[in-house]
Amino acid sequence: MPLVVEPGTRTNDPESKPYRPCGAVLDLFKRRDRELVIEGPADTGKSRGCLEKLHAAMTKYPKSRGAIVRKTRKSMTATAMQTFERQVVPDGGVKLWGDQEYRYPNGSKVYLLGLDDPERLKSLEADMVYVQECSELSIDDWEILTSRVTGRGAVMPYVQLLGDMNPTAPTFWLYLREAAGTVTFLHARHEDNPSITAERLAALDSLTGYRYKRLRLGLRVAAEGMYFTEWDPALHLVAPFEIPEDWPRWISVDYGYAAPFCALWFARCPETRRIYIYRELYAAGLRDEQQADLIRERTGSERIQQLVLDPSMFNQRGEQQRPSIAQVYAQHGLQRMVVQGIFPGMNNRKQGWAIMRRAIAHDIETTPRLQVFAGLAPNLVRTLPTMVVDPLDPEDVADKLAGAAVEDHACDAARYGLCAEAGPEVSSAPVPLSFG
Repeated sequence: MPLVVEPGTRTNDPESKPYRPCGAVLDLFKRRDRELVIEGPADTGKSRGCLEKLHAAMTKYPKSRGAIVRKTRKSMTATAMQTFERQVVPDGGVKLWGDQEYRYPNGSKVYLLGLDDPERLKSLEADMVYVQECSELSIDDWEILTSRVTGRGAVMPYVQLLGDMNPTAPTFWLYLREAAGTVTFLHARHEDNPSITAERLAALDSLTGYRYKRLRLGLRVAAEGMYFTEWDPALHLVAPFEIPEDWPRWISVDYGYAAPFCALWFARCPETRRIYIYRELYAAGLRDEQQADLIRERTGSERIQQLVLDPSMFNQRGEQQRPSIAQVYAQHGLQRMVVQGIFPGMNNRKQGWAIMRRAIAHDIETTPRLQVFAGLAPNLVRTLPTMVVDPLDPEDVADKLAGAAVEDHACDAARYGLCAEAGPEVSSAPVPLSFG
């Protein structure tokens, strides 16, 4: 009997048929993106939704090929296979063949694969591959799987690499593919799971620390050692609005060429003194003059009080007669663009992080002073929760993690901008500048 998939009302009967997806899981059924991942807290119905979609596709398209994949084949038996057999396929609807594949009466097959057996993967050409718990995989694992859903010999009208996962650290490699537009993410909530109960939510409510944030709240947060523990997207992200012309505005920049440079635009409400970050530039491989031109272009006719730059941008360069990076910025129109001038940011890291932490701080009765326009500073929002405490100095942020440089460019730009606001008022009279 074919599976019927239709939207419907919530129910507390997980065995109810027909299956009725809700929320992000319903969206999962509609999407044909080549790489699609549904992410969310524990017990939001992600895995069942993916398995139901796989089963529906195999039923609808005779002789199609699918696969269920985990990091190890052994871990699949008590997880994906159990859900598939108990809750998804009807009795007698498929046959498990040699503990290696499910066979359908219409000729479709679903292979059971572990990434610990790469030889079986080499011969796979699938219409749809479902990866359970993507956070277990490396980028090499994922890219191997993308080569198995190329559309060669496809039966279905589209091919798809489908996955689910609980949130993990914001530096996770799959989030970088999302930022690049390669992977589409859907975000499940507990309201999307028709079978959720108060007892099961209570178990998640008893978690603590980063596990509570990931598995109950669905937040992408670093493990223990997170520096800005006060950061909470629910409090710090706000819907964009039109900023009044009389609000003070300023820009801060962290320099980079091989690594990304980052520019952030700030505005402050005169009444509440609340600070808003409302724009971001984040790019690598741009020359000094290209960076300056982009900043000027994005600023347009806005009245900017100050341009606060990474202190290293004022250093004399080794090349003879070569102007400093700050001077290049000034020569490309940024000096004329600002009212008060171009200034080096405060270079005391620990004092700067303390100022930034105060701006982020909040309690039950107060709103944090720093707010970020949702969707308009994505790299700051992505990397700020990944900053961890330096194990040699608890007052500082670690600049390396597991031997790799920390992606702190947006956070450094935010630090320069917030320190400039916290410093003494600058005279509106023209300020003579020296560079290098």
